Amino acid sequence: MDIRIEKTDRAIEKAFLELRSKVGMVFQYPEYQLFAETVEKDVMFGLKNFAKDMKEEEMKAAVREALEIVDLNYAEIKDKSPFELSGGQKRRVAIAGVVAMRPDCLILDEATAMLDPRGREQVMQTIHHLNKDLGITVVAITHYMEEAANAAYVVILDKGSIVAEGTPYELKNRYVQDTISVYGVTEAQIKSLHYNYKNLARPALSKSKHTKKDS
Repeated sequence: MDIRIEKTDRAIEKAFLELRSKVGMVFQYPEYQLFAETVEKDVMFGLKNFAKDMKEEEMKAAVREALEIVDLNYAEIKDKSPFELSGGQKRRVAIAGVVAMRPDCLILDEATAMLDPRGREQVMQTIHHLNKDLGITVVAITHYMEEAANAAYVVILDKGSIVAEGTPYELKNRYVQDTISVYGVTEAQIKSLHYNYKNLARPALSKSKHTKKDS
């Protein structure tokens, strides 16, 4: 189905504004979306644009909660420049800015790229908490098989086309002998995906949220 958008249609513009408040996006490199002079102001930016009815005190409370959700100490970090933080902290601040908006869906573009193992683990723990504990649907774009193994459902793309999809277990059983290696995904990688999935210490990310959040 093709959808055509006319910018002059105010009803459609309003619908997209509402959609933007429900779907959050975290880019591959957080410095591209971090810009304010302090962490608090950065996390509060979305609220000031999409939750204009909120009072300043309410916004600060939402910022505090969002930072605590991503395991950052509000009192210690709120007045710091986001550019003074480590890579993992920047990622989590970027996620906090989206979480403060209480989106229904969070899209992550290579959220752990260029992070050291500790930073990657911290970000993945945050993502897992958002999905399992807060009921936020997570769509994660990644090249790491061990991260894909956390998902309830995996879609493998090549040049914008779907070449394989299913649970990690299904991918291992269904595609190991297929031509999937032509698309840069080897048999060893698929087996690795299945191995990581089978040996996860925590449950897989939900395919969709199971709890309804307050708006």
